[in-house]
Amino acid sequence: MINVVAQRTGLKLQKLPKNAKHEQGKTYYNGYWQQTYTVTEYTENTGNWMSWSATCEWQDGHITTHCTSLDPMRDYLVLS
Repeated sequence: MINVVAQRTGLKLQKLPKNAKHEQGKTYYNGYWQQTYTVTEYTENTGNWMSWSATCEWQDGHITTHCTSLDPMRDYLVLS
């Protein structure tokens, strides 16, 4: 699947390990939304029901904060 996505998008991609966590400053390809996003802020132990949160800027420019884990079966790290 990684080769199909790489060919379609022109991106250099790397598979994620099973226990992958978001890292601030890194860019990921989201297989569900089929877009890339860059993590601009990553916070652990947020003090509420979320144990962590990631603020991301998506390729279309919108910014979101979420606590959705990476899915190693369909998400990839984008290499520069």
